[in-house]
Amino acid sequence: MRVLFCKDHGNIAEINNDTYRFVLIWFVDNVDEIYKEYKECRQLKIVSVLENKPWGIREFSIYDVNGYIIRISEAI
Repeated sequence: MRVLFCKDHGNIAEINNDTYRFVLIWFVDNVDEIYKEYKECRQLKIVSVLENKPWGIREFSIYDVNGYIIRISEAI
């Protein structure tokens, strides 16, 4: 899957600030493989490490190049 976010400084400042951040969740079937690949990519900043959540999701989070947080999740 590919999603393109355009860089609009005004929009980014409005939806990513000290109070709130725009968050996108991708549900996948192979979160462990994706985490391994993304962890090895020097271009990505991992926000939260891969872990099982109490609500039945295994996930990690990254910042995209424009500062959006993307959660990559898989049902346990």
